[in-house]
Amino acid sequence: MKKVTYTILALLTVFALMMTGCPDGGKTETSSVTSVTVSPSTATVAKGGTSSFTATVTGTGNPATTVTWSVTGGITGTSISNAGLLTVAAAETAATLTVKATSTVDTSKSGTATVTVTGGSGGEEPTDGLKITVAGVEKKVEVIAEGGDVELNEDKTGYTFTKTSDYERSYAYFAVNFGTDKFNDYEKITFVYQGVSGDIGYKYIFLMANDEAFSGDLTGKTGAATISDQKQMDGTSETNVELAITRTTATGFTNPKVYLCLYINADKDKSGAATVIKISNIELVKSATPFVPVKVDILTIPSVRAPVDGQAPVETLSNVQYTGAVTWAPAVSGNFVQGTSYTATIALTAKTGYTFNGVVANAFTVSGATAATNVAGTAETLTITATFPVTASSVPDKLITFPSGTYIGVVNGSVVLETDGSGFTFTTTQGNKYAFPTFKVTFASGKKLSDYTKISYKITSSGTDSTYKKVSINATAAEPTTAPLDTADHINKETDWGDTGFGNASQEYARTVTVISPLPTGSDLNEVWITFYTTEANAGLIYKVTDIKFHN
Repeated sequence: MKKVTYTILALLTVFALMMTGCPDGGKTETSSVTSVTVSPSTATVAKGGTSSFTATVTGTGNPATTVTWSVTGGITGTSISNAGLLTVAAAETAATLTVKATSTVDTSKSGTATVTVTGGSGGEEPTDGLKITVAGVEKKVEVIAEGGDVELNEDKTGYTFTKTSDYERSYAYFAVNFGTDKFNDYEKITFVYQGVSGDIGYKYIFLMANDEAFSGDLTGKTGAATISDQKQMDGTSETNVELAITRTTATGFTNPKVYLCLYINADKDKSGAATVIKISNIELVKSATPFVPVKVDILTIPSVRAPVDGQAPVETLSNVQYTGAVTWAPAVSGNFVQGTSYTATIALTAKTGYTFNGVVANAFTVSGATAATNVAGTAETLTITATFPVTASSVPDKLITFPSGTYIGVVNGSVVLETDGSGFTFTTTQGNKYAFPTFKVTFASGKKLSDYTKISYKITSSGTDSTYKKVSINATAAEPTTAPLDTADHINKETDWGDTGFGNASQEYARTVTVISPLPTGSDLNEVWITFYTTEANAGLIYKVTDIKFHN
């Protein structure tokens, strides 16, 4: 019995001695991360290229060294793998990227590296690029062709562009890095234009901008914007061109790098000859004064009009200076009803480059309202309250017919009435807005042009230069008898051929366009002259217009 007792005491003594030698009472030390370092800390990677990064995790207690990789600042397509391999997209638009490694043990600990992106079509000073002038400094940019071929001239001060596709599917562009400047610091672009062959008669040229590389059809491209006025080019002589940059629109481009396209709206060929143009001596001219937001001065609210029985309420509006959301009281379910006095609350938001600051109280007018009030503007939002009289009965649609003997005025062309009285066919003998038919419309007693919100019609083209042309509609108090037409008299809101005109020859297109509000001065009458005309078309174009109807 004593032997067993002595053995137990010996074991307890050994255990006590072991515990005395362990200061932590036998507990295991806890690991923790103190820092994460990415190597290399800086790198330069070409567009379409790759670069490897490693992460070093330090800490106490032998923590796990695994990390999660991420990259920020780039477009979709620029990515980094779990192993730290960065791939920069070929179309990357960012000048710099940030690579980050985050500890999987402690996500509050991370390290970063800065990547400079070079090469590709980013306008990063290619060694053999097009020479342009930006704020008095010569830069080199790469000219990229889409739907065409581009060739620099011998001294690299210009390029020749040959279209291989039609209209919006064929253009050349380049990127400019403005550095610390902003795009809206620039007031104009100047260059020398020369038409060489093909479809070069009476064609408009203008500047477009995008925050990423252009591709495909320009029509409706997200992010792209027309950024200047337009000038009409004709013939083969060298022409000095100056386009004013719309600085309010340029304000929307906040990246240092902006993609620019001097777009000529022409077909790919004419009479068997390819369309070829030359552009040279491009200069972007910086304004002497910094840009400040422009005070809103469109003070007649577009689209919102006095409610009419059976019409649907306008819920949104937009013009070049602001957008708006409209709510109605009492609430409208479907259409307005007769015998009700409605109030519209119009919440406006200024577009980029514009402000309501400085707009005085009660400055806005709303068509048909008995009262319209607003507080003085101080920022980028403003609310208008408009009260309308009791709703009247609806205005019936008006179909325009052309029975035999109907007078249609003609300038630089000829017209033939359709035998069924549905419309007319017009043949141009000059191009653009120098040739047009015009006819008089008389509305019902007590009604005028502003009582109608839309115009529908059908249009078919043939003859010379008969594809992809937009159509404008003018309204004037007197018959227009001289060319060119004044574009300030146009009343249709839409401007693209897909909204108003025709694409393929001999194909009938049904169009419905919105009547603008406010109407051109002097056109809101019971009796008005209506003129249909095409833009950017050459002589010899033939178009038929039928089934013209004014809608309330």
